[in-house]
Amino acid sequence: MIEILRGDCLQVLPTRTERFPVVILDPPFNVGLDYDGYEDRREDGEYWEWLRTALKMLYQLMTDQATLYCFHSDRGIYRLKEEAEKCGFLWKQTLIYYGVNGYRGMVRGAAHATWSYCYEIFCRFDKGTHGCPPANKPPWFQAVLPCVRPQSNTRQGRSH
Repeated sequence: MIEILRGDCLQVLPTRTERFPVVILDPPFNVGLDYDGYEDRREDGEYWEWLRTALKMLYQLMTDQATLYCFHSDRGIYRLKEEAEKCGFLWKQTLIYYGVNGYRGMVRGAAHATWSYCYEIFCRFDKGTHGCPPANKPPWFQAVLPCVRPQSNTRQGRSH
């Protein structure tokens, strides 16, 4: 079963007892976007301490051979790698998602401009020492996951 948890991970994660084999984390990037209910203009030290706390909590809730996919900004992706490794994760890949994003077209309101293209950088981290996926891949694993990128929960959209 796939379950999507939405909310401040520092509040949501302590309520969970199950362990996760895969986590996709898309935290605020501390680039000054106007989120509803979250201050995205923190001092760098405060922001990275907040994210490091979340990564440590996730590490404890993930299975021994779990995988974490974590998005971040162009300027923050390298610091993310460093911080995740401090929490015990093993960096495996830096990837780029390139695909459609419905937000910009909907702002324009033009029916023919419903989708626009964007890219986002994310890293793959493993908990444990496993490398390639096993030959008997779990049902959720695919080499390519074709999907439409969800809309943003910021007022400015996903162009960060």
